[in-house]
Parts: sequence; C-alpha cells; structure tokens
Amino acid sequence: MADVKFLITKLNNSNYQIWKEKVQLLLMRERVWHTIEEDRPAVENEKWLGEDMHVRSTIGLLIEDDQLRYVKKATSAKEAWDSLKGYHEKASLSNIVYTLKKLCRTRLTENESMERHINGMLNMVDELEARGESVKERMVIAIILGSLPDTYNTLVTALETRPEKDLTLELVKGKLIEEEQRRINLKQNTNGINDVALKVQHKANQDKVTGTSGIKAHRGITCFFCKRYGHQKKDCYKYQKWKCNKEKANQVTDKESSEFCFVVGNKSADNGTRWYLDSGATSHMTHNKDFFT
Repeated sequence: MADVKFLITKLNNSNYQIWKEKVQLLLMRERVWHTIEEDRPAVENEKWLGEDMHVRSTIGLLIEDDQLRYVKKATSAKEAWDSLKGYHEKASLSNIVYTLKKLCRTRLTENESMERHINGMLNMVDELEARGESVKERMVIAIILGSLPDTYNTLVTALETRPEKDLTLELVKGKLIEEEQRRINLKQNTNGINDVALKVQHKANQDKVTGTSGIKAHRGITCFFCKRYGHQKKDCYKYQKWKCNKEKANQVTDKESSEFCFVVGNKSADNGTRWYLDSGATSHMTHNKDFFT
C-alpha cells in the first residue's frame, strides 16, 4: 500500500484541483497532514523533522518537472505546499478568463462518458471557486446542459420545464446519466437484432449454395394445381404441361376461325341495289364490279 502515491497523476498546469485533493487524502492516510496544516514548531524535534522530510519528498515526487521550480527553495513541506497553492490558485484575471472560457467551450464528445464529462466540468468550477470566483448552481446547470449535443434537446427541454426549486445539480446529473444508459441499452438491443438478422441471412445464403434451402423452404407447401406437396403452382410440371397444351389449342382455334365464310343471297329478281351487311364481317361481296372505285 505504500506505493499508492505513484497511482496519483503528477501535478501539471491543468489538474491542480484534483491533484490537491488526492495528495491531501494520501497525507491524511499516512497521518502526516498536520505538517501542512500546522506552522513550523519553534523547537524542531526528530519526529517532526522526519515527517516533514517525508511529506516534502512526497510532494516533489508527485509533480511534473516543470513544477519543481515552485518548490525547490522551500525549506519545509508547508512552504512547498503553499508555494504550489499560491501559483495555481492565484486570482489573476487571466487565469479566471482562461478557466471560464475552457468551461463554457467544453462539449460532450461522441464516445465520452457522461459522468466523466460532468465531473470534468465540475472540476473547472472548483478551480474558479479556488480563485475566489464562485459560480451559482443555476449557472453550473445551464453550462452543463449547454454542453450537450442536439440529440439531448428533448431531455434538456423537459428539465427546463421543471420548477426551479426542484432543478438541482444532483438531479440533472442523475437524469443525464440515466439517459446515457438508456441509449447504451437501446443500441445494444438494436445491435443484437441486427446480428440475428445477419445470421439468418447468412444461413439462407449458405442453403442456396448447398441446395438445401429448397427442401426446407417448401416443406408443408401444397400445389394449388395438382394438390401435391413440396412445390408451388408456378413450379408444377403438370401445370406447365397443361398451360403449354392450352396455348397450342388456342392457336389452332384462331387459325380455323379465320377461314370461316358467311354468305347471304336472295332468289327474287331485283335491280342489284340491295345489300346485306354484317358489322362483324371482315369482307363483303358484290356482283357488280362497277361499284368498285
């Protein structure tokens, strides 16, 4: 357990708030946090000197190389701690502007965890408060909701319609994490359905290649023409034969009907001007060629 300190990310110019919390917990666990809280004793005994050296070396090992210049002149652990605090928590306008711009420009990325996203923004809020700039909870909620993509608009609208007294930071954080989990579950279910569909399609394709699909697919099918099992009417050889014979018969009937002739005559004498018409006839006859033009 003594190596737990090396699991802490070293201090750099962007993680001071998290680093400070973790190192404080580490020193409290090792029962030496009092060397930071208390002033240097008037009489330095061996116990205090040993604890102070231990804490000062721990701080030095948990910071990046570019941070060493802030602690190298410190003669005690408290001086080293206060020096780092003074640099990273100084209430300069430039640091406040930088952190505030970073906070307001943060956006939830596609594959980022919702909890990680929110916690990252809250860490920046803590940085502002450490520099003396408190941010109201209502403003924090607005900034978090504004960092979400358009796909969350429905949930954002639902949260905005809640009474202001009920709209707490913990409520918003919980609802956003619930929505993220719902989407993950929905995506997993959709992927599962697609996987099943792909497997079925793959099996069907394999059956086509191996020739087994016809046997399995046509089990229980009855032909409407011959009433036998195992095939459809369009695939029935008896139906195909019957259809072919029917077409041939129709062709013979058409040929014979085209040679039919109907003749009408009248034995009584007339002047040859009477006509017998048939609206369905294709040709008419006359005994007088002068009628032709």
